[in-house]
Amino acid sequence: MDVMMPLKNGIDACREITEMLPDTRVLILTASTEEEAVMEAVAAGATGYLQKYSGKEKLLVTVRNVADGEYHIPGDVIRRVFAGFRAMSEQINIERWAG
Repeated sequence: MDVMMPLKNGIDACREITEMLPDTRVLILTASTEEEAVMEAVAAGATGYLQKYSGKEKLLVTVRNVADGEYHIPGDVIRRVFAGFRAMSEQINIERWAG
């Protein structure tokens, strides 16, 4: 499922699917690698996140792995997600101490 779709964005569609069918495994396939999109996808219930341009073999392996119960976020994307969490945490600490 793509994050950007014509009638409904993939994050909202993922959320609806996983609320109705909690055992469903959703793989987000997108061009976006922004931390916010990844975090929203995971919060919506996505079990995998893959860039569209990863290649056929990587796509097949990832689809199989996610279907088998594994979670997948590429290393370069997860690094940005962790950096985003660190930045949010630092901002929260600054606000807490300034408060």
